Amino acid sequence: MFISGIQQIGIGVSNVHEAFKWYREHFGMDVPMFEEAAVAGLMLPYTGGEPQSRHAILALNMQGGGGMEILQYTGRTPVPPLFSRNSATSVSASPK
Repeated sequence: MFISGIQQIGIGVSNVHEAFKWYREHFGMDVPMFEEAAVAGLMLPYTGGEPQSRHAILALNMQGGGGMEILQYTGRTPVPPLFSRNSATSVSASPK
């Protein structure tokens, strides 16, 4: 089995418009497909069953075809991930 392509990657950020500018410049994600502020009902399995308000932009790079969905939760303050980088090649999970 191998990966033959990536359709879409979702990236949570603290400022959706600032992040969109960065991803546009550095990754060429320059074709916005949609921008929407709404409740993310399809994310309930990943949000503990609690609906979360968010602002999202889905953008594509037509040269590679993949998309990035950049989203900012608007109903709560983002928190950093629960892991730390120990070296350039390994990542370890921190206990809760």
